Amino acid sequence: MSRCFVSCGVFGALLVCTVFSSVLFTPLHAAPARDRRGDAGKRLQLKAYPGHKPVIDPQGKGIGISIFQSSHWDVAGIEIKNARQRGVSLNESKEVTLHDVGIHDCFIYNQTTAFSADGFPGRRAGGGIKYKHASRIPDAFFRVHHNVFRNLSFFAFGSGTANTHFHDNVIAGPAGISSRDFGGVTHQVNQVFENNRIYGAWGFAMNPTMRWRNDKFPDDPKNIVFGNNVVYDTAKAWSKERGIIMIGTYMSDEVYKAVAKELHLAGNSYYNPNTAVQFNIAAGFNYKEGYASGGIYALKEWQNKLGYDNDSIEDDTFELDWRHAVNPVR
Repeated sequence: MSRCFVSCGVFGALLVCTVFSSVLFTPLHAAPARDRRGDAGKRLQLKAYPGHKPVIDPQGKGIGISIFQSSHWDVAGIEIKNARQRGVSLNESKEVTLHDVGIHDCFIYNQTTAFSADGFPGRRAGGGIKYKHASRIPDAFFRVHHNVFRNLSFFAFGSGTANTHFHDNVIAGPAGISSRDFGGVTHQVNQVFENNRIYGAWGFAMNPTMRWRNDKFPDDPKNIVFGNNVVYDTAKAWSKERGIIMIGTYMSDEVYKAVAKELHLAGNSYYNPNTAVQFNIAAGFNYKEGYASGGIYALKEWQNKLGYDNDSIEDDTFELDWRHAVNPVR
């Protein structure tokens, strides 16, 4: 750990931990927290010290922030760069809020100076924020807003936990928002993704699952909202596995019946300068028995046949130059 100071103290009812100065770095996780629990009246906070611009830089050797088996955390005002695999990893935790955090240039493989025609690094890969192993508590929440995500190939943001609210973020491809089972307990209930700007990436990919239903989550998946987002995709062509929206590519008719009525898409703007936009739902196995539901749809078919995105448009409304819009928080 170098060139970094951490100060913790009790101010009123809050235990406030602030990190400031230059760079925080350890080989595995730059800012790890395991089994660190606050409560509703004493939340644990990792924030920039006033007037400072902290940067968490694992230098390609680890995750930026890892919060594991913990609760009641607030993370704000920090820039994360050069993380390996994940900028932020939240596992088996609850009541965690992240805001005003810039996450960018995370990668799994070696960083390269070669750039594609879209302006993205040619071999960059990785994920931004992922919530794996859903909270078992029905009213626990996960809120992420006002962040910047760049050059993340698997997903910019991924959640498999209930009461997720992802809003007012900027994503600059090549991957967008994901809701799925990341390899453990998953509850896709009351997940809301709204007011985000997404450039050079698909908008929303969901892999619905009923596997983790129980007494506390009997109707999983339920109430999935994708609304008031701007999605500017730059894919050269579409397929059964790739659309601007992708829902359960290989899901069965049983899962389709459960999730189709729980999808709420509205108020979005979609555009692709290379081709008309395409929406996919259960499009991968339509030729197999038990997988007949779903398919691929143009916007009008998506609206008229399925009733999704009735007030959404297909238009170039990404009025800001995305290269200026996606600068990380400083």
